[in-house]
Amino acid sequence: MVTKNIIENTSDFISIAEKINWFSKCGDISNNYTVASSFIEAWDSWNESMLNVWSVEVINLENISINVIGNDSIDYIFDKVSDHLGPIIEKCFYAFQIRQENMGLASEDYGLSFEIIDFIKRDTAWACIESILDREGFFSKVFVVNSTGRWACSWDGSYPDGHFVVM
Repeated sequence: MVTKNIIENTSDFISIAEKINWFSKCGDISNNYTVASSFIEAWDSWNESMLNVWSVEVINLENISINVIGNDSIDYIFDKVSDHLGPIIEKCFYAFQIRQENMGLASEDYGLSFEIIDFIKRDTAWACIESILDREGFFSKVFVVNSTGRWACSWDGSYPDGHFVVM
């Protein structure tokens, strides 16, 4: 059962996320992160590292979430994040590709655009769940990075040591 509290907190979280200028800093150099220079680099060079960290974090958070808020609430949050933020994230993704093209940089995503957009929606839904659980976990950190206009696409180092890989 999805409670009024879940509905209200999800709505509040989405209201904050709707204001993010997604991908606006992608490609900028950084002193805090390893920067992947292209979608292909992010995918080919960093995918295994991403899976190693993200998979463990998803399993841990999902187990906690099922016990605390239940599957119906998890599904509700994922649906709302996807429905409300998906079109915004997609629009910003394509704007980033156009900026790359205008700068003479490779902007080809080789069909990865849907995967990348889905990853961001998934990570954002998990961050929403962490917020509802009043738990600052891994996905809250991913959300902070993404909310600065970056895409946290992987992890450089042996988690929790190291730092995010971003575009």
